Amino acid sequence: MAEPNTSAVGVTLAVSGAAVPVLSAFGVPLGISPDILIAGFAGSLAAMVLLNSVPARGYGVWAVVVTTMRRVMVAIVSSLMAAYLARPVANEMSLALGWTLLMAFAVGAGAQPILEGVVAAARGAVQRAIDKVSKP
Repeated sequence: MAEPNTSAVGVTLAVSGAAVPVLSAFGVPLGISPDILIAGFAGSLAAMVLLNSVPARGYGVWAVVVTTMRRVMVAIVSSLMAAYLARPVANEMSLALGWTLLMAFAVGAGAQPILEGVVAAARGAVQRAIDKVSKP
């Protein structure tokens, strides 16, 4: 009886296909799966295109530049928010693993109003702290 002939490359490819890639920055793993990040990005684009969540402000070249930068930042932040929150939300709702991408899409689409509320709350807290310090 012949021995099974398996090369090390075939085993490595078979094992590496099962591993989920994780993004890293400066050698530090971020804990973000690329598929969830892309689903969150698609959700943020869908919200901007279909729901006009980042409307244009004014006319002219400078208004276009400012609006474009706002849209790019909203897409990046919404993608990151979806990448970090999709798995915990899906686990909390006891959803199957396949629904995590749908959850990332939904979080990416709904991230901008949530972030506006967080920024408004932070702005209010900073303003109260400044008023408290400046009051004699």
